[in-house]
Amino acid sequence: MSPLFIDPDRISACANTDSVVITANRRLAEQLKQAFSEPPADAADPAGGTARTPAPASIIALDDWLLARWKDLVATDGPVALNTNQDLVLWERIIQQHSAHLLLKPPATARLAQAAYRTLCNWEHVISPAFYTHPDTSQFARWVTAYEAESARQGWIDQATRTRKVCEGFADERLTPTDNIILVGFQSLPPLLEKLLNLATPSLNTPLQPDRSAQTRSLACANSSEEIIAAAQWSHAMLASGKRRIGVIIPELAQRRAEVERVFQSVHQPREANNFLAQAPTLFNISASPGLAKAPLVHAAIGLLRLNAREIDTRELLGLLRSPFVLSPHFGAASHLERGL
Repeated sequence: MSPLFIDPDRISACANTDSVVITANRRLAEQLKQAFSEPPADAADPAGGTARTPAPASIIALDDWLLARWKDLVATDGPVALNTNQDLVLWERIIQQHSAHLLLKPPATARLAQAAYRTLCNWEHVISPAFYTHPDTSQFARWVTAYEAESARQGWIDQATRTRKVCEGFADERLTPTDNIILVGFQSLPPLLEKLLNLATPSLNTPLQPDRSAQTRSLACANSSEEIIAAAQWSHAMLASGKRRIGVIIPELAQRRAEVERVFQSVHQPREANNFLAQAPTLFNISASPGLAKAPLVHAAIGLLRLNAREIDTRELLGLLRSPFVLSPHFGAASHLERGL
């Protein structure tokens, strides 16, 4: 497991055995559980030395905590709460139904619409007439209207609405507050989550507030590729100056993973970058695993499933014919089909 950037003892200082620690994501929650399960590095002999304060009653990611409170609220008779993937499928269906005339990639657009809608709800905004003054926001407003109508018709609750319902549950005392909640890993909270957490506990602690005193600078680059090169060179200079831990935030990292890895390796480890047989470990970690759909075998399997569609892109079909997992024993037949296309 990667090293923890948060000192558990700072959490222990404001925790008790009834405290609930809520983290920004599941990865951080697992790291904290691991840290609290181990003795501190400077712990003395158990017979008479010091030891870390006992772990909090619960360490849980925000999404999991919200889901647990939702289950407490509705028991077994409430509406169906969609998980992230189910919600994404609904958004994709709405976009396909209401934007057939637009040149869009429904899966990617659905992810953007889902994130935008959640932001809209968390900041307690609604679709107003101002949304219809621009073609893009107007289209989004129509998707939201169709999305909410379909959810209401089916009796489904999305994650954003679930958060609002849980907030109402604490407000009207259908849910029992927790004595002490400690937030870890949050830089800021949108109004809805802030309201919810203040209703959920009389004692909300944020012992690890980010340092706001750092100086910021901006550097203009011609394009995103030059930005990645500049970031790699900056991180290399920081390492050379003695910095031990450096973070670089890159938009759309999952889509640009190969480019980022190539650039950072060429800057940080030029010898290994030029030697394809080198097996030296990299000096950096990229927190974006390649998607399973990118694996050649899985990609070919998904392509075969798409053959059931009424239409298929010619390039996609040609890619399937050239795949070693599809017609490799019958290469001649594949070549014949390709010539026919």
